[in-house]
Amino acid sequence: MDEIEYKILRDQLKDAKIRTRTDRYKVGFGESLEQLMDENGYTCKSLATKADLSERTIRRMKCEDEYRPTKEMIIAVCVAMKLGFNESLHLLRMSSFRLQENSPIDAMYLLLLKYEGKFSVREWNRVLLDIGEKPIGCMRKPSDKN
Repeated sequence: MDEIEYKILRDQLKDAKIRTRTDRYKVGFGESLEQLMDENGYTCKSLATKADLSERTIRRMKCEDEYRPTKEMIIAVCVAMKLGFNESLHLLRMSSFRLQENSPIDAMYLLLLKYEGKFSVREWNRVLLDIGEKPIGCMRKPSDKN
């Protein structure tokens, strides 16, 4: 790495660190979700379809501070929007969930999020159900359709 690359990377890391610290205190879960939806071009309806959740659930996640979505619902939203790993973890943190590597189910969710939307919610649900785990998104049996 030459000196110019070093300075560019250093500045980018510093900016990301500062931005993360300040953004964390500006908005809550609903606002973060709404912002991510806007940035990625999702409406409640389009996200609901991809996340295998109801449109009402997405609206409640966005707008009702007292609504507490499950960890699986949030992960489904992250997968559906094809969020990066760090964006997904940020959204989970905004909801007060933390994924722990020493928890078997959380370790699976961390691995799932590392794929950053390569597979759909329904594809993941087929795999989860096949190994006897609870699906993300809604509870209906996933189909072969994406």
